Amino acid sequence: MSSELSDAAEGATKAALNWSLEKIKGFAQKFRDKQLLFIEDKETIDLVRDQLGGGEWSLVQHYLKDKDLKILVQMGLTLKKLDSIKNQEGLHNLRNKIIKRYGTEGLHIAEFVQNGILNELIGSIADKANSPVAIEELLKNLEKYVVFVLFEDNIGRVIKKIETKLDANEPEFFIIFSSKSALKKGREILKELKKNLSGYEIKIREDIGKLMLFLFKKEERRI
Repeated sequence: MSSELSDAAEGATKAALNWSLEKIKGFAQKFRDKQLLFIEDKETIDLVRDQLGGGEWSLVQHYLKDKDLKILVQMGLTLKKLDSIKNQEGLHNLRNKIIKRYGTEGLHIAEFVQNGILNELIGSIADKANSPVAIEELLKNLEKYVVFVLFEDNIGRVIKKIETKLDANEPEFFIIFSSKSALKKGREILKELKKNLSGYEIKIREDIGKLMLFLFKKEERRI
């Protein structure tokens, strides 16, 4: 009889523990869902969750502490996925949700991630141990660190804009991004920078339809 009671007690304990674990998992899931409720679409929320198991998020998350930035980076990775599977409706809807929740600045952060610029930057600075790079500072102040080249841009004006930002802020790094119809302009800007820019070394990353120029400050800069 005592053995039966012991077995019954052990079974009850295991059941209680299992129930508690399931309850904890359920609470954790609800907490994550609460942060993503603004998306208002189960399929997209599931897609966001899928990105959390990917290599890009694994690389980037170590640089982030701000909760809103974490969400925006996740949104950027999800935009990238939606774009890759050519889900234009989902892409459009998520962009609108981001704007509604985080404004145009939030969308710019998400698009920065979507275009793969953040991932490339982190890869580029991996061998620069002496470079004090703050990823959160970058994401919160994209205008200070990034120039997006547009098809209608005047090359001279863009070069002047870049020089002004470098002179005013003397950043450790600076990014120039062009894509699709603006690729030709991006390549022309690269030629001008190679001829006239001093104090920064240029690293070039080119993908299909995208050109990313990373300027890294040298120890001594002369303009």
